[in-house]
Amino acid sequence: MNIEELPGVGAEITGVDLRRLTEHEFENIRTAYAEHGVIFFRDQELSERDHIRFAERWAPINVNRFFA
Repeated sequence: MNIEELPGVGAEITGVDLRRLTEHEFENIRTAYAEHGVIFFRDQELSERDHIRFAERWAPINVNRFFA
C-alpha cells in the first residue's frame, strides 16, 4: 500500500484492493483519512455489496433502497 499526499487536498492510496483488506491495511487507511481529510482510491472494481462492506468498516450505515 502506498499513500501519497496530493497537492491541494487529500491523499491517493494505491496498491490495495478494497475488496480484500486486512485489518492492518484498514487501520492504515483510517489513519490516512484522519491525517489528510480526503482519500482517493483509483481503479477499484467494487460491486454494490463490496462497497457496502467497505463502508460498514467505518461505521454502521443505512442503505436507502429508494436510491438503489
